[in-house]
Amino acid sequence: MQEKNKQIIKNLQSDNTDIVMEAIKQVKESSNRSLLPNLVELLNSTKNQNIYDTVLAVFTDLKDTESIPILVDAIRNCTNEKSLKQLVAACWMNGMDYSQEVDVFSEILSSSNYETAIEAFTVLTSCEAKIGVEVYEESLKLLMKNIDEKDSHKQALIQEGVKELKRLAEI
Repeated sequence: MQEKNKQIIKNLQSDNTDIVMEAIKQVKESSNRSLLPNLVELLNSTKNQNIYDTVLAVFTDLKDTESIPILVDAIRNCTNEKSLKQLVAACWMNGMDYSQEVDVFSEILSSSNYETAIEAFTVLTSCEAKIGVEVYEESLKLLMKNIDEKDSHKQALIQEGVKELKRLAEI
């Protein structure tokens, strides 16, 4: 298995689009979480739109809750605004519950551009598990630091985010 993973990683780094696409397919079909960081790296480095879209589709189709920390870590470390927006959108599209990560999505809602903030808000609205008071308070602080946002649409979105946090905390 380890030798196969090494080959997949090598193929993900290939200059040949067909080889890369096949490697992405292998990652998706294998459900091997250990290869997801390699897909994040590819997402951040590729200039090929087809490869980019295919990698995003893998994250959108994830159903293994064990992959949540890997995806959230990718979001935390993402420096590309376009990729950040797409990775956050993948979180609500894949239907998994990110309740344990509401602080991350609260920060994104508060500090990102409006389009990315909408995606983060959508993740918050799709959360189902209840959150503790400490998580609520920390997430609320993250949202409130930009509550005076000059953009009225973003300000309204932040206010709705506060309501979602209250719902999750049952306050």
